[in-house]
Amino acid sequence: SAPGTIGVYGPPAGSRFRAADAVVFYWSWPEDLAEGQRFVLYLVAADVRQPLGQVDEANLGRAYQLSAPVGEAGDFRWEVVLEDEETGAIIAASEARTIIATDG
Repeated sequence: SAPGTIGVYGPPAGSRFRAADAVVFYWSWPEDLAEGQRFVLYLVAADVRQPLGQVDEANLGRAYQLSAPVGEAGDFRWEVVLEDEETGAIIAASEARTIIATDG
């Protein structure tokens, strides 16, 4: 990853999951998180952006993971945003990746 870039690892673009299954999302950030910074993982569908979860400390060295169910069927994009907890200001954002959640 380039300096100051959130690198997304998984799940790969186009992955399919059942909506109720926990999906494990992985990404990296080349620096230590500063006090008051957090990563928020967003699901985007039809330009509606919903937070799926957040991580405020490293849990795989310089890599991070978050496990959460998507919760509903549909085609989504997921992205990770580094935010300032107090102001909500976006410090960095990852590329968006597509995933598909099914009912079955």
